[in-house]
Amino acid sequence: MSTTKKAKVKLNLRGSSVEEKLILSRQIVQALTENELFPSPIPSLNSVSTAIGELEKAHTDVKLARQTVSTKLSILDDKSSELDAVLNQLAAYVESTAKGDEITIKQAGMRVHAPKTPTGIPSAPEKLQAVAANEKEIELSWESVKGAKSYVVQLTTDLSKDDSWSVATISTKSKATIKNLESGKKYWFKVAAVASAGQSAWSDPATKYVI
Repeated sequence: MSTTKKAKVKLNLRGSSVEEKLILSRQIVQALTENELFPSPIPSLNSVSTAIGELEKAHTDVKLARQTVSTKLSILDDKSSELDAVLNQLAAYVESTAKGDEITIKQAGMRVHAPKTPTGIPSAPEKLQAVAANEKEIELSWESVKGAKSYVVQLTTDLSKDDSWSVATISTKSKATIKNLESGKKYWFKVAAVASAGQSAWSDPATKYVI
Protein backbone atom coordinates (compact mmCIF):
# COMPACT_ATOMS: atom_id res chain seq x y z
CA MET A 1 0.00 0.00 0.00
CA SER A 2 1.55 3.29 -1.12
CA THR A 3 1.37 6.45 0.92
CA THR A 4 1.46 9.99 -0.40
CA LYS A 5 4.29 12.04 1.05
CA LYS A 6 3.09 15.27 2.60
CA ALA A 7 4.45 18.45 1.03
CA LYS A 8 6.44 20.81 3.23
CA VAL A 9 7.26 24.49 2.87
CA LYS A 10 10.76 25.34 1.62
CA LEU A 11 11.84 28.89 2.46
CA ASN A 12 15.64 28.46 2.17
CA LEU A 13 16.16 31.57 4.31
CA ARG A 14 19.66 30.65 5.44
CA GLY A 15 20.98 30.67 1.88
CA SER A 16 19.11 33.81 0.80
CA SER A 17 20.43 37.35 0.56
CA VAL A 18 18.55 40.24 2.17
CA GLU A 19 17.16 41.28 -1.21
CA GLU A 20 15.93 37.74 -1.90
CA LYS A 21 14.27 37.56 1.53
CA LEU A 22 12.45 40.85 0.92
CA ILE A 23 11.19 39.73 -2.50
CA LEU A 24 10.01 36.39 -1.11
CA SER A 25 8.33 38.00 1.90
CA ARG A 26 6.39 40.51 -0.21
CA GLN A 27 5.35 37.69 -2.55
CA ILE A 28 4.04 35.65 0.39
CA VAL A 29 2.15 38.60 1.91
CA GLN A 30 0.56 39.39 -1.43
CA ALA A 31 -0.46 35.76 -1.96
CA LEU A 32 -1.99 35.45 1.53
CA THR A 33 -3.84 38.77 1.49
CA GLU A 34 -7.60 38.02 1.39
CA ASN A 35 -6.81 34.38 0.63
CA GLU A 36 -9.81 32.27 1.65
CA LEU A 37 -7.63 29.19 2.08
CA PHE A 38 -5.70 30.91 4.88
CA PRO A 39 -8.24 33.15 6.65
CA SER A 40 -6.24 33.84 9.85
CA PRO A 41 -2.45 33.76 9.26
CA ILE A 42 -0.25 33.37 12.33
CA PRO A 43 1.53 35.69 12.79
CA SER A 44 -0.68 38.30 11.20
CA LEU A 45 0.22 39.74 7.81
CA ASN A 46 0.55 43.14 9.51
CA SER A 47 3.28 41.70 11.73
CA VAL A 48 5.04 40.22 8.71
CA SER A 49 4.77 43.52 6.82
CA THR A 50 6.24 45.36 9.82
CA ALA A 51 9.20 42.95 9.91
CA ILE A 52 9.69 43.44 6.17
CA GLY A 53 9.73 47.22 6.57
CA GLU A 54 12.22 47.10 9.44
CA LEU A 55 14.59 44.81 7.55
CA GLU A 56 14.36 47.00 4.45
CA LYS A 57 15.18 50.13 6.47
CA ALA A 58 18.13 48.44 8.20
CA HIS A 59 19.41 47.20 4.83
CA THR A 60 19.14 50.70 3.34
CA ASP A 61 20.95 52.20 6.35
CA VAL A 62 23.83 49.75 5.90
CA LYS A 63 24.15 50.53 2.18
CA LEU A 64 24.21 54.27 2.89
CA ALA A 65 26.78 53.76 5.66
CA ARG A 66 29.02 51.78 3.30
CA GLN A 67 28.80 54.54 0.72
CA THR A 68 29.75 57.10 3.36
CA VAL A 69 32.67 54.97 4.58
CA SER A 70 33.88 54.44 1.01
CA THR A 71 33.84 58.21 0.38
CA LYS A 72 35.65 58.97 3.63
CA LEU A 73 38.26 56.28 2.95
CA SER A 74 38.87 57.81 -0.47
CA ILE A 75 39.44 61.21 1.14
CA LEU A 76 41.70 59.58 3.71
CA ASP A 77 43.76 57.96 0.95
CA ASP A 78 44.13 61.34 -0.79
CA LYS A 79 45.34 62.98 2.42
CA SER A 80 47.72 60.09 3.04
CA SER A 81 49.16 60.54 -0.46
CA GLU A 82 49.60 64.26 0.18
CA LEU A 83 51.56 63.49 3.34
CA ASP A 84 53.66 60.96 1.42
CA ALA A 85 54.58 63.66 -1.08
CA VAL A 86 55.74 66.20 1.51
CA LEU A 87 57.64 63.52 3.47
CA ASN A 88 59.42 62.42 0.29
CA GLN A 89 60.42 66.04 -0.32
CA LEU A 90 61.66 66.31 3.25
CA ALA A 91 63.61 63.04 2.87
CA ALA A 92 65.33 64.40 -0.24
CA TYR A 93 66.33 67.51 1.71
CA VAL A 94 67.69 65.45 4.65
CA GLU A 95 69.58 63.12 2.32
CA SER A 96 71.13 66.03 0.49
CA THR A 97 72.08 67.84 3.69
CA ALA A 98 73.44 64.72 5.42
CA LYS A 99 75.62 63.93 2.38
CA GLY A 100 75.15 60.19 2.82
CA ASP A 101 76.08 60.03 6.50
CA GLU A 102 73.95 57.34 8.16
CA ILE A 103 74.13 58.79 11.69
CA THR A 104 73.11 62.25 10.49
CA ILE A 105 70.12 60.81 8.63
CA LYS A 106 69.02 58.87 11.71
CA GLN A 107 69.27 62.04 13.80
CA ALA A 108 66.56 63.46 11.53
CA GLY A 109 64.26 60.67 12.71
CA MET A 110 64.55 58.78 9.43
CA ARG A 111 65.64 55.25 8.60
CA VAL A 112 68.28 54.33 6.04
CA HIS A 113 68.17 51.74 3.28
CA ALA A 114 69.63 48.35 4.09
CA PRO A 115 73.01 47.56 2.48
CA LYS A 116 73.08 45.72 -0.84
CA THR A 117 72.30 42.05 -0.66
CA PRO A 118 75.11 39.47 -1.11
CA THR A 119 75.69 37.83 -4.49
CA GLY A 120 73.04 35.25 -5.27
CA ILE A 121 70.47 36.70 -2.91
CA PRO A 122 67.62 38.30 -4.91
CA SER A 123 67.09 42.02 -4.67
CA ALA A 124 64.15 43.37 -2.70
CA PRO A 125 60.94 43.78 -4.72
CA GLU A 126 60.23 47.35 -5.81
CA LYS A 127 57.17 49.46 -6.56
CA LEU A 128 54.84 47.59 -4.22
CA GLN A 129 51.30 48.89 -4.69
CA ALA A 130 48.13 48.22 -2.69
CA VAL A 131 44.63 48.72 -4.12
CA ALA A 132 41.31 48.29 -2.30
CA ALA A 133 39.46 46.63 -5.18
CA ASN A 134 36.74 44.76 -3.29
CA GLU A 135 35.14 44.78 0.14
CA LYS A 136 37.53 43.39 2.80
CA GLU A 137 40.17 42.71 0.14
CA ILE A 138 43.44 44.35 -0.87
CA GLU A 139 45.15 43.61 -4.18
CA LEU A 140 48.94 43.87 -4.14
CA SER A 141 51.34 44.09 -7.08
CA TRP A 142 55.07 44.70 -7.45
CA GLU A 143 57.84 44.42 -10.01
CA SER A 144 59.02 40.87 -10.56
CA VAL A 145 62.50 40.03 -9.27
CA LYS A 146 64.99 38.15 -11.45
CA GLY A 147 65.62 34.67 -10.13
CA ALA A 148 62.76 34.73 -7.63
CA LYS A 149 60.85 31.47 -7.27
CA SER A 150 58.23 32.86 -4.90
CA TYR A 151 57.35 35.89 -2.80
CA VAL A 152 56.49 36.17 0.87
CA VAL A 153 53.91 38.83 1.77
CA GLN A 154 53.58 40.13 5.32
CA LEU A 155 51.07 42.56 6.84
CA THR A 156 50.61 44.60 9.99
CA THR A 157 48.21 47.16 11.45
CA ASP A 158 50.92 48.72 13.64
CA LEU A 159 53.98 49.91 11.73
CA SER A 160 55.66 51.05 14.96
CA LYS A 161 56.19 47.47 16.18
CA ASP A 162 58.66 45.31 14.28
CA ASP A 163 57.26 42.14 15.82
CA SER A 164 53.70 42.90 14.70
CA TRP A 165 54.29 41.69 11.14
CA SER A 166 52.75 38.36 10.17
CA VAL A 167 52.72 36.29 6.98
CA ALA A 168 49.66 37.09 4.86
CA THR A 169 50.37 34.80 1.91
CA ILE A 170 53.05 33.27 -0.31
CA SER A 171 52.75 33.89 -4.03
CA THR A 172 54.56 32.51 -7.08
CA LYS A 173 53.57 35.60 -9.06
CA SER A 174 54.37 39.28 -8.61
CA LYS A 175 50.89 39.93 -7.27
CA ALA A 176 48.59 38.70 -4.52
CA THR A 177 45.08 39.27 -3.17
CA ILE A 178 44.75 39.49 0.60
CA LYS A 179 41.21 38.61 1.74
CA ASN A 180 39.10 38.66 4.91
CA LEU A 181 40.58 41.91 6.21
CA GLU A 182 38.79 44.22 8.62
CA SER A 183 36.73 47.00 6.98
CA GLY A 184 37.80 50.54 7.84
CA LYS A 185 41.20 49.46 9.18
CA LYS A 186 44.55 50.58 7.79
CA TYR A 187 47.04 47.86 6.86
CA TRP A 188 50.69 47.96 5.85
CA PHE A 189 52.17 45.35 3.52
CA LYS A 190 55.70 44.33 2.54
CA VAL A 191 57.06 41.63 0.28
CA ALA A 192 60.33 39.70 -0.06
CA ALA A 193 61.58 37.60 -2.96
CA VAL A 194 62.70 34.01 -2.35
CA ALA A 195 65.31 32.31 -4.56
CA SER A 196 67.58 29.26 -4.28
CA ALA A 197 70.24 31.35 -2.49
CA GLY A 198 67.82 32.67 0.10
CA GLN A 199 65.34 35.45 0.81
CA SER A 200 65.78 39.07 -0.18
CA ALA A 201 65.44 42.09 2.03
CA TRP A 202 61.90 43.39 2.49
CA SER A 203 60.40 45.90 0.10
CA ASP A 204 59.37 49.35 1.21
CA PRO A 205 55.92 48.98 2.81
CA ALA A 206 52.71 49.92 1.02
CA THR A 207 49.61 50.92 2.96
CA LYS A 208 45.87 51.00 2.32
CA TYR A 209 42.58 51.34 4.14
CA VAL A 210 40.19 48.41 3.70
CA ILE A 211 36.71 49.11 2.33
